[in-house]
Amino acid sequence: MTKAISAGFNTHLDLETTELTTCIYLRRRDGTEFRFTEFDVDIELTGDVTDARGRVMDGTYSATQGESPSSVDGSGALSVDNLDILTVLDSPGITEADMSAGLWDYADFNIFHLVHSDVSLGVMWLMSGKLGEVRMTRGTDSGVVELRSKSVLLQERIGTLVSHECPVDLGDHKCNVLGIVPEWAASTAYAVGDRVRSSVADRVHFVCTTAGTSDSSEPIWSIPLDTTTTDNTVTWTAYSPLKATEWTASRAYVAGDVVSATTFDKRRYVCTTAGTSDSSEPTWTTTIDATTADNTVVWTAAPALAWEGEVTSVTDRASFADSALVDSGVVTADWFKYGLMTWMTGDNAGIESEVKTSNATTGALTLWKAMPYTVETGDTFRLEVGCDKAHATCVDKFENVVNFRGFPWVPGRDAVLQTPGSR
Repeated sequence: MTKAISAGFNTHLDLETTELTTCIYLRRRDGTEFRFTEFDVDIELTGDVTDARGRVMDGTYSATQGESPSSVDGSGALSVDNLDILTVLDSPGITEADMSAGLWDYADFNIFHLVHSDVSLGVMWLMSGKLGEVRMTRGTDSGVVELRSKSVLLQERIGTLVSHECPVDLGDHKCNVLGIVPEWAASTAYAVGDRVRSSVADRVHFVCTTAGTSDSSEPIWSIPLDTTTTDNTVTWTAYSPLKATEWTASRAYVAGDVVSATTFDKRRYVCTTAGTSDSSEPTWTTTIDATTADNTVVWTAAPALAWEGEVTSVTDRASFADSALVDSGVVTADWFKYGLMTWMTGDNAGIESEVKTSNATTGALTLWKAMPYTVETGDTFRLEVGCDKAHATCVDKFENVVNFRGFPWVPGRDAVLQTPGSR
């Protein structure tokens, strides 16, 4: 992506009248792409036009009715450039339900001009960034979507805030609840089962599913879970940071490595004696804290932190149950509270939501926000165990206090305001 324009484009700008039109390229976090133009007919863009991350934006830019972009509000200072797009909800494939579900949160966008009569002249970049505020008109499909430039990142606070609670997300590279996951490295040999994290995406890890040697530069990662990324001769599959890598035969393991059975059994297995695994998968002992011998490796069972479930009964769009989540002696009251649920199948597939309550006796779950589409019996989901970020939870629930990032012993506001002799 470059700000330079072609000589032909520059010549066209010098004409008394021009044939410029505005195009918008949108990419959601799940990888779904949308292309729109304010022109009255569709435009086919070719020429391997790429954005700043190297993603090809060629394709059909659909003509939309009622689109009304404002002028870009920007300055030479470091303030955030803004652009409002009116009635973007009328565009094909963009619905109020998807907006409400959060599918469009932090979606990337690129805006550019092209000459509609000659797209071979290339493009003139106007603005790129992420979606901001969405304002909907009640009772209609219209609304205003704010597009914010990358300078919004300059407004983020950098540094560590002192608080009693842990400030990091469960499973990220500072939490390391499943052990340290190294950052991807260039020109490195990787074996099946090796796991890395990217330089930018913390809520997704990548497991090697085809062995090989990585490229000299970091690939453009496919973020949606279970999708693959080709990296020179290596193939990576996107993984939840709380889901243990499946056990691999004849592999050297060190103490602290964590695996799961190849068939999900609600457990993770922590290597407590280093060695090399057997040529065939062992019969796992699922009793918590019990051990499994695997050639020269010894594994100790613990509750899984990422689960796979299926709806067995439904109350409403925010309340339902999976009877298989009941696991006596492991799943306690509100075991999944604050955990992240991602729908795998059904009308809500791909949508994420946070768990409000979970019932250890019935397997009932309640979400903080009702789903935009009806929840049906048989819908499947991924579920991550929740963390309230308290010191006691890190000690008792996750046994990960060595990575706790909060400051539970710092005096509170009342202690600071006390005067000598006060009670």
